Amino acid sequence: MKNYFLPCLIAASLGATWPAAAQTGRIAHFSHGGSVATLAAAEAADNFGIPTSRSEHITDSLVYLNDSLAMSYGRLRVVRWQAGEEELKKAKWQPDNEQVQYYSQAYHPQRWQDAVKDLRRQHPQAKLIGFDKQPKKLGRKKPTSQLSFPKRPFQYSFWRGVAGVVGLGAVGWLLGRKRAA
Repeated sequence: MKNYFLPCLIAASLGATWPAAAQTGRIAHFSHGGSVATLAAAEAADNFGIPTSRSEHITDSLVYLNDSLAMSYGRLRVVRWQAGEEELKKAKWQPDNEQVQYYSQAYHPQRWQDAVKDLRRQHPQAKLIGFDKQPKKLGRKKPTSQLSFPKRPFQYSFWRGVAGVVGLGAVGWLLGRKRAA
């Protein structure tokens, strides 16, 4: 019985402390003896799960790269998380370009068109450039009537092969002879 006491005690203490790791900063502050008076100091050090910044993004255009990726060209403005709406509106616009995956399945014309319609719905103000052309369907090549082998750097011939075997045999015979003393 004594042999199992220490592992059980360790397992119980780990099990009891595990949920504490999932608490937000505000709950942890009050759970560990914090008060409303000390909350402001703790909040300055930790934003308690609030996003670190506020941002606004506008997509100006989406350029077709291939049947699953598009390049997004737009503008972005960012302020710190404590800023209000007025500060966000006053912030300068920065260029924001990134690749966007809009389709992730095997190419099928109808599904691809539906994905492009979803892009139009998600970004109504953006210009879609290059999406009017249909991607080519990947298919198998038509078999040819004749088999073709890849070309070798030089063509082998029967006599060249015979000469090579005879030459190697002669070299082996010469190397195998004993020297006359």
